[in-house]
Amino acid sequence: MTRATAPDSPGGATVVDRRQVLRVIALGGAALAVPAACGLPSGGRPIVDGPAPTAGPGGSGSDLKAPVAEDATDPGALVKNFLGAVAGKLDVETDFGKANARAKAFLTAKAQRTWPSASQVTVVRVVDGPTSSAGLAGETFVDVTLQPVGQLSSGFVDPSSIPMPPPTVGLRFTVVLNEQAPGSYLIDEIAPRTANAFPLTGMLLDSGGLDGQWYQPQLVYFWSTDNARKGLVPDLRYVPMVGLTRESQRTEIVNWILGGPSNLLGNAVANNLYAGISLLGPSLVAPDSNGLLINLSAAPQGLTSQQVMDQLRWSLRPTFYEGPVRLQENSQNVKADGSSDMYLKSNLADEPYRKGDETAYCVVGGVVREVTDPDQLPQALTNVNRDNRNVRYAALSGDHPYAALVKTDNHLYVGGVYRDNTEPVFVRSELEGTAWTRPVFLPADDPVVMVAVDGRLYRVDLQGKKTEVSVIESPVTAFSVAPDGHRIAVIAGGSAWVCALRVDGQDISAGPPRYIASGLSGLTGIAWSRLDRVLIAGRGTTANYQLAQATIDGAVAETWPVAFSYKITQVVALPRLPSTDSNVPRAMVQTDHNIAYYVSSSHFDPMKLKNPGGSPSPTASAGHAPATEPAPSNPFYLD
Repeated sequence: MTRATAPDSPGGATVVDRRQVLRVIALGGAALAVPAACGLPSGGRPIVDGPAPTAGPGGSGSDLKAPVAEDATDPGALVKNFLGAVAGKLDVETDFGKANARAKAFLTAKAQRTWPSASQVTVVRVVDGPTSSAGLAGETFVDVTLQPVGQLSSGFVDPSSIPMPPPTVGLRFTVVLNEQAPGSYLIDEIAPRTANAFPLTGMLLDSGGLDGQWYQPQLVYFWSTDNARKGLVPDLRYVPMVGLTRESQRTEIVNWILGGPSNLLGNAVANNLYAGISLLGPSLVAPDSNGLLINLSAAPQGLTSQQVMDQLRWSLRPTFYEGPVRLQENSQNVKADGSSDMYLKSNLADEPYRKGDETAYCVVGGVVREVTDPDQLPQALTNVNRDNRNVRYAALSGDHPYAALVKTDNHLYVGGVYRDNTEPVFVRSELEGTAWTRPVFLPADDPVVMVAVDGRLYRVDLQGKKTEVSVIESPVTAFSVAPDGHRIAVIAGGSAWVCALRVDGQDISAGPPRYIASGLSGLTGIAWSRLDRVLIAGRGTTANYQLAQATIDGAVAETWPVAFSYKITQVVALPRLPSTDSNVPRAMVQTDHNIAYYVSSSHFDPMKLKNPGGSPSPTASAGHAPATEPAPSNPFYLD
């Protein structure tokens, strides 16, 4: 394993030349009620799964099956298989009954007698194990440490029944030989390794199986409540890849739309638009030469037929269907465009709302400059002797020639070019303080800036008026707004959280926060890297700082092997446009050694200005760059 040392420290930032993959085979199915161990999460192994299954345009489905006891070649493998037995469709009572029966098939008659009937599945992350040791009289003990994330039902993970932050739970499985099938094993007992108050009950499913192994992450879309900027907002779901045909998987997605959003999105999106409406069939069939037919029992309230069509098409793509769609209501054809690409324009995270501009900016010697073309100043910041000077942190609007600047006098300035061919105009806002985050322009028709100062999050308009936005009781030290503008991720109290944002003109309110388990500690930065994932900075298992990419429900997390001996103070990322079907983000970090880096999951590069000589700087002379160019710092992309 070769390592490279970064130039910013004697110890350097370390890069591992291959990814340390610790694939965790999906767990599930322990319906025994067991007490959980108390304490804070201690991290855990990175979960890195291979490419997701791809789907063709036809009707073939997955050949995957839930694991069975007979496949296990040793006691540890038996526990892995047992804890994956519940993988599959989990929507209605009969689904949970079938999953329960699959799990009971791993148990001895003794264990089955104490097995309670279960109607829920708890998603857990594997923190440690499974580890095997010899027991008495041919028994084998298999120890596993788990961290509960939430309950899986209707494709989404609901954390409401789990303490925040989640505890870690130690279980011991006693494994014996199966007397009825020589050479195979059964589980004779499941018991907690420590006695504590919190009970981990119900069937268990390891989150490792959610990222393309037994489930496929899928964004299902719902309409925002903001009439001024109405569009589709994503909701993370997991489509079963076990035991379902492609038609059944598509049916799942459509039924989830009819059932409404998860509790994470709350009042940021419209609810109950499909109340009382069902899918006629009741299942979808394979597409024919005219496309995929979706027949609803009635028209939803408050949506046009075209909005229904756009919502369906975005929710099925890219894995499960991208071809033409025909919409019916009560078996009557509905006029709506189901074949062109016009539906792509309804996603708030895509064009025309986002341009996908990959231009990187930074602060150099107190001046905001473009990294690859430092002589080309942003339209709002052409005056380096008045506006574009003494800058610490900056934001540039992708929609308008506006900027937000935190300057060395510890004030926030907002402004820009309000009319064509006029000079930029800036005002000093009402905000002042010492501990600042980078400001961010909220995606909205009326430009609004969000920034945290001294632990509090604020909305600031272009007149400089401030309004506090209440997100969480703990001090906010970093935050990032999702590309759709209706979700926000924050670092507060050293932990990561996500919540919905309800936008009504310039009024902004946040929903209840949801904890994001990352496997890191002492968190310092966060940024949206995908529509369903955030990139989090913190301490890894060593003293170094690392990055972890985690789903917003905390179920799946991957620790990037790139490590820095200096503290990461800021993370920024640029999620790809969802219409490009690319999940590889661009990302940059800032260390407290005042060096910025381009970073990916496997390597980093120190940021350098391209041909910096002659670039503007705030000097009394003609604006030539100083002889020694300051290092780029506090990088960012257009908002």
